[in-house]
Amino acid sequence: MYWMRSISILSLALYGLMSLEWIIGGWLLVTHAFPLRQRERIIAGLATGWVLFEVLANLFAHVLPLPLCFWAAATLILLGGILLAWRTAPLRRWLDWTDLRHWPQIVWLAVLTYLFEMIQRGLSIGDDYLHLPLISRMATGDIPPHFYLNVDLNFAYHYGLQVWAASLVRMANFFPWSAWDIGKAVAIAFTLVLGWLWARRMAAGEVGSYLSSVLFTFGGGARWLLLLLPIGLLASINGSIHLINTGADTANNMVTALASPWVLEGIGKVNYPFAFVNGLFEPVIILVGSTGAMPFMTALLMLILLTRRKLSIIGSLIATLLFASLALNAEHLFVFLWLGMAVVLAALLGIKRFRPTGEMRRTAVIWLGILVVSAVLSVVQGGFITETVRTLLGSAQGQAVDQTNVNGFSIRWPLAFYTAHLGILSIFDWRQLIVLLAELGPALLLIPLVVFFSWRSFKRGAWFIAGMGFAGLANFFFGMFFKYGVDRSITRLGQTGLWIFMILSIPVLSLLIKRRGRRMRYAIAIAYAITLVGGLVTFAIQLTVIPTPQLSYFINSVDARFSQLYWNTMAPGDMVLDRIPERSVTIFGRSPRAYTWIYISSALPEWSALINNPDPVKVARAGYRYIYMDNVWWDKLSTQGKKFLQQPCVHLVKELGDNTWSRLLDVEACK
Repeated sequence: MYWMRSISILSLALYGLMSLEWIIGGWLLVTHAFPLRQRERIIAGLATGWVLFEVLANLFAHVLPLPLCFWAAATLILLGGILLAWRTAPLRRWLDWTDLRHWPQIVWLAVLTYLFEMIQRGLSIGDDYLHLPLISRMATGDIPPHFYLNVDLNFAYHYGLQVWAASLVRMANFFPWSAWDIGKAVAIAFTLVLGWLWARRMAAGEVGSYLSSVLFTFGGGARWLLLLLPIGLLASINGSIHLINTGADTANNMVTALASPWVLEGIGKVNYPFAFVNGLFEPVIILVGSTGAMPFMTALLMLILLTRRKLSIIGSLIATLLFASLALNAEHLFVFLWLGMAVVLAALLGIKRFRPTGEMRRTAVIWLGILVVSAVLSVVQGGFITETVRTLLGSAQGQAVDQTNVNGFSIRWPLAFYTAHLGILSIFDWRQLIVLLAELGPALLLIPLVVFFSWRSFKRGAWFIAGMGFAGLANFFFGMFFKYGVDRSITRLGQTGLWIFMILSIPVLSLLIKRRGRRMRYAIAIAYAITLVGGLVTFAIQLTVIPTPQLSYFINSVDARFSQLYWNTMAPGDMVLDRIPERSVTIFGRSPRAYTWIYISSALPEWSALINNPDPVKVARAGYRYIYMDNVWWDKLSTQGKKFLQQPCVHLVKELGDNTWSRLLDVEACK
């Protein structure tokens, strides 16, 4: 009941054929558009094809129905690769099959995907209540998606990885939960293998590349260092920390929380120690919310492809689409990377007094085109940026905009960092500053190295690295000066900044290890170990969930059976009333009118009234055709409420389960 609604050899074969199109197409494009090392081409090609498939499928979905948009995206990638190869065939083979001598990379990609899929299968964390219904709705053809809990509202959200998950649900009959787990696992696996390739290129020696890859995988904050503080000092700090979110669920104060298991819904039988998780800088292996590791994977791919100054026309087109994918997956990284490249170009023009010549002028024009076109795509392709721009334009014209999840920014004073568990930590309060430094970990010390490497890259013509350095610094410091409407979301900016610091500092760290004395090597080794501890503890606990898979904390086996029978079989406009509205959307692929926002506090009064009293006449007149009734909801109903649901106009479509049961009721005749 975990993997697929039904097993169809034909569907799987067709999906495999479609995937082969973007795999071969991506490999061809990378081979002929970018001057990569042989060991980099095969994985970079696979990753490029995957990212292009997502962004093109999303664009085609504006004008084409599903599943045609998926086929169109995959076929266009293949045709683009073939045409480019044909054009350059006299100079280079279509595909250099000797690339496959680096087959261990493909094996590692497959093994890591399998490992992290098994881990994701045993977890149900990272906002499943949002992602599963969103994927289910998108798989029915709602791309760009409306708000999954209110059909009347557009949804401002970064849904790039969910496009691929939706293709698995629609075309290969996967359940939304298994498709989402696979998507997250693939993104993590690509991030780790691409991280190794990046480190292999930038670090001196093969050993350094492996050590760097481990850092990219397990590196995170170091909250556990607080355990080593003297008890008196820890007691002094304790009163200044105000736990929030799952931190407040864990304990009523920080000292107690540090000695407690992290209270979180959807984890396995072994709890994470609160002291070894993080609310600001999580390791890549636990990035399961939002779009998972997709932004980091895309950033690494762009670093591998775009660090050369010279770009061909096809290369610049691919770069534009990769930028657009960032806008779809991680608008915060897109905006600051876009600004970083704009700053680089402006600085270049200023240095040359706005008169660059030759190859430099050609490259500057190409990058200007990439920035302009990617900005246009970010506004029209759907997602958070599109809906934000639409909201701003509507407000400027005095018009109400039918959307949800757009929030504003305001100045943060006093300057501080928001952490997901430990609250707002001010840099002016020495007690909170100690906690903040532990939460950030040694990655904070990499800032001078990143500044140095970015400046040197700019002078050497590696403009994209310089732009990425700017993006890392801007992401990290933005949350210190500004707060967001949903401040919990701003932690991903600090997370992104710290992770960029790690990947860009590798060349400088390698030089320091080689050229400095023993003390410097010892200091780097200690900082390296401290950065890894939290991730290694987290990973060890993650492994324990593999033997105990789960669908989701709000989905059980009865729900899965209903999904097998009825997903996307109802009329497009039909709505299902369910006490857990995200559950029915996930199961059936149909959205209600329940909330105005993703949180339960935004429930519509009329929906709440129907849940408290599901009179089938009132339910039908409110526009609902079906009621998805479970035993928990039934037991809470009054005797009169139960009699209402036993009227002749209520048709029992299906009942499944024994002690834990659910019924699908058709109330259309009750109007």
